[in-house]
Amino acid sequence: MPKITKRMVDAAEPGRSYWDDEIAGFGLRVTEKGVRSYVLKYRFGGRQRWCTIGRHGRWTPEAARKEAQRLFGRIAAGDDPAAEKAAERKAETISEFAERYLAEHVRKKRKASTAAEYERLLRKTVLPALGRIRMVDLTRQDVARFHDALSGAPYSANRCLATISHMCTMAEKWGVRPDGSNPCRHVEKYKEEARERFLSPAELVRLGDALAAHEAESPYPVAAIRLALFTGARIGEILGLRWEHVDLETGVLRLPDSKTGKKTITLSAPAAEVLAALPRQTGN
Repeated sequence: MPKITKRMVDAAEPGRSYWDDEIAGFGLRVTEKGVRSYVLKYRFGGRQRWCTIGRHGRWTPEAARKEAQRLFGRIAAGDDPAAEKAAERKAETISEFAERYLAEHVRKKRKASTAAEYERLLRKTVLPALGRIRMVDLTRQDVARFHDALSGAPYSANRCLATISHMCTMAEKWGVRPDGSNPCRHVEKYKEEARERFLSPAELVRLGDALAAHEAESPYPVAAIRLALFTGARIGEILGLRWEHVDLETGVLRLPDSKTGKKTITLSAPAAEVLAALPRQTGN
């Protein structure tokens, strides 16, 4: 067979294969629809193997020839390019990895509220932008572009960056990415301004009127809002409060599992009054 050249490739007929006369195993395959691809045929472990180098147009005959020579060098050293390409095709996308990450790590080892936040960030922001990229292929440039696109929401951008970083750390632990390859390293977080705001006296009056208007029909939600105001506790701590956590005699709440671990909150007189007036339901 003749040497594979551009002229020969352009003249190649559909449904045929052509083999180079200089590099044994280097060839051109043409589909019935006329798609031309450079291929390599070789033996590995006593079996014949095929490896597609790439399509004509993206590859020139000269570049494909050099790649064939490089691959033969790897084969001689004990590598199997066809098996590696097959493994690459099966590699998890970030979306696929995220499902495993949520199921096997986040939901098992994080609090329900934390797990819900991880999932919200991934599904709403991270996966629509990066989900189709294979986890093993995610680069620092990909992460930096994603983070930069969220510059208008720095807090959200930084939370997403932290989530991606931890997911990549788990990918290293599970053997999906090489050790030390976390692409979030050196992507600088945005500076975050403290988000603190207090209700004005007029707003407190309006809130009090609104709570009073609904107290009879919804005593527990109203009590939750008042306790949040009077104690400064996190809303999740208030919503998860149980009667066994309440000690009105000493005036404290003893939370067994807050975000920061065990926690004691001193009750002000208004907070204690809210709890004392709240109806109790057995087993609720």
